[in-house]
Amino acid sequence: MKTIVTIFLIVIFSIIYALPLSLSYEGNELDSIDFGEIEINETHFIQIYIKNIFSEEQIVSVSSFFTDISLSDSLFVIAAEDSVSLDISFSGGTNIHYQTALIFTNQHDHVPIYMPFSARAYLPNNEFPSTFNLFDNDLKKELFRLVNNHTELSYLNARQWMFGTIDNVDGFVECIYTGILVETDGIPNGNIMNTEHIWPQSMGASIRPAQSDLYILSPCNSLANTIRSNLPFGVVYGTPTWENGGSKRGFGIQGLPVFEPRDARKGDVARAMFYFAINYENPFSPFFDNQESILKNWNRDFAVTEREHNRNLAIMDLQQKKNPFITHPPFADRIYSISTNEDTPESKELIYPSLIIFIETGIIKIPLFNKGNTDIVINNVLKSSQNIEVLNYPERINSSEIGHIEIFMIQSLEDFYEITIHSDMGTYHIVLKNSNVDIVDETIPRVDGFEILVYPNPARGEFFIQFLEPLTVKTPITDSYLMIYNLRGQRIHIELLNTTQYDFTTIRTQSIQFNMPENISSGIYFITIKNDEIISRQRFIYIK
Repeated sequence: MKTIVTIFLIVIFSIIYALPLSLSYEGNELDSIDFGEIEINETHFIQIYIKNIFSEEQIVSVSSFFTDISLSDSLFVIAAEDSVSLDISFSGGTNIHYQTALIFTNQHDHVPIYMPFSARAYLPNNEFPSTFNLFDNDLKKELFRLVNNHTELSYLNARQWMFGTIDNVDGFVECIYTGILVETDGIPNGNIMNTEHIWPQSMGASIRPAQSDLYILSPCNSLANTIRSNLPFGVVYGTPTWENGGSKRGFGIQGLPVFEPRDARKGDVARAMFYFAINYENPFSPFFDNQESILKNWNRDFAVTEREHNRNLAIMDLQQKKNPFITHPPFADRIYSISTNEDTPESKELIYPSLIIFIETGIIKIPLFNKGNTDIVINNVLKSSQNIEVLNYPERINSSEIGHIEIFMIQSLEDFYEITIHSDMGTYHIVLKNSNVDIVDETIPRVDGFEILVYPNPARGEFFIQFLEPLTVKTPITDSYLMIYNLRGQRIHIELLNTTQYDFTTIRTQSIQFNMPENISSGIYFITIKNDEIISRQRFIYIK
């Protein structure tokens, strides 16, 4: 934490201006939301209370950055001294440490609350605990350790187990590609059903112990086996040169021959290929490299079936190692590149309030959230006026964590102030607006209008305008204009709205979709909707 010692630290009655809300859980004040240790894919709930400690009504919005987090509502109207409950549910899909922030804002633009959120998810029965929160090459190394040196079977024994027990259902085995059934209690006639190496022998599966590794072996119709040969897997475009049971041979998007298995086995194929690439260190590269992307898609799109799950357990009994991609398919997406040593590219994104309304002098604590996957370095924080003192700021904000800039507002003599953040990923500007200053658009008369909501706010490109109350105008809403103004009151965009398709006589039933013109840069703007009888104005932040 970068600290600047000044005489202003001696001030006794400094005031921290923040969103005037009190957040509590089970009667205790809340400063973070921690679900603790939870099992994946199980939904967990907590209920918190949001109390309005402001002297007037607040419209409070809540947002999160994880789709795994569900909120009972994201917009509240809270009367003065009143409170509402917010149900938060979370279900993590993989065994990692989930960290993010819930952001609470209001229409008055007080300093928002960035609430830390945390959960540590584990697999059922805490399986593979050593993989917790590992990614990329660290996860690859651990998975290799978990699958390598399995108990080897002879090729004859492996096929006997496969045809006689593991893939035998009521005396029948099924071709992985065509679905053709053959009745057998052991190794069948090779002219009818033989053994497919999902990772071809000619591409590295002919040597021990790979040749007899049951995770890449499967019963296969002899013709289908020959047709597939050692082709890479892929999506066939155009007319197939061969097709049976949903599987196809043909040409991929790049015009090269590929083999596409039927949907029922696409997931099986993908997870077998991942296993082999990890356990045998991707032989004959780039054979697997060129398939990795489509195999990851199949892994996501085609879930593990009960048959595949039971097969994993049966092979584990023989080889003493599981295929971890069957046990937990999301492992594949936690590895940016299975085929190479390339890690996930760095992603840096700073979430911060672009506009803060301040009331009087005192301390203002401005939150910053690092939404990216790597640390952000803050080089310096500059002020636009001698009426502000920067007390301290974080020199580094870790991934998925929150830092704060503390400033001291010495005097509020100006209408606007600006804080400029210089970081290793760019420059950011925070506008501080004196609450006594009102932005007046002198070109538009002040008349009684209606309340609108602009969301999301901040917006990137596309946003929506929603009416929060029914309209009682005497004439239809025709010839309505949407206008955009900057902080100087200059109109920078105007367009006629096609409002005949909307029913504005009911509450919250219609929204207008709008795409920000490309020539408008990031900043703070006012949306105004106006015709002869009605008018509404709403401030919003646009991030390009």
